[in-house]
Amino acid sequence: MGRRKIKIEPIIDKHNRFICFSKRRAGLFKKANQLARRGFQIAVLAFTESGNAFVYGSPKVEEVVERFLHNSDATDGAGSSKATESLSKAPEDCKEQEQTEKVSSESAESAQQKDVSRETKERAEDGEDSWNSLSSALTESKHFWWNSSVENLSLKNLLQFKSALEALLTSVRIKADSLLVEQDFLAGFT
Repeated sequence: MGRRKIKIEPIIDKHNRFICFSKRRAGLFKKANQLARRGFQIAVLAFTESGNAFVYGSPKVEEVVERFLHNSDATDGAGSSKATESLSKAPEDCKEQEQTEKVSSESAESAQQKDVSRETKERAEDGEDSWNSLSSALTESKHFWWNSSVENLSLKNLLQFKSALEALLTSVRIKADSLLVEQDFLAGFT
């Protein structure tokens, strides 16, 4: 009695696909962690149907993804991998590449920048709103910006506040998932 060999094929039913992903996610990140502990540079990016990102990377997701997207880690001509070549030939409007760039940019934003989305930052730089001044004023007064009163905000600022909260939620989910993966990995040794 050995294991049955399963056929690798796409799971069509959305509910079954979600269950399969949620069951196998921890194992995937555990294997990535094991490879990272053995000295490999690795990045795992998984996106759910709803667009939630689950990310693991060593040393950092941004560094590994950046290296493959921009070929900044030049190896000798014969030593370049097929993965590097395929990533460099990928079309720029590819959905996976856009999601990878979105996750790497969101992960790179620090807590001091209040995890404001890229569009919000561009609008703030153009002088279209006062979101940065509001968040910096709240930071200086030692209040957390997400606890501020929303009653006096305009519609534009409410939408920016909403997108900032969504970006914060995404970064919290990513951090929580990475901590869970580490916890599961360490539990395997006890």
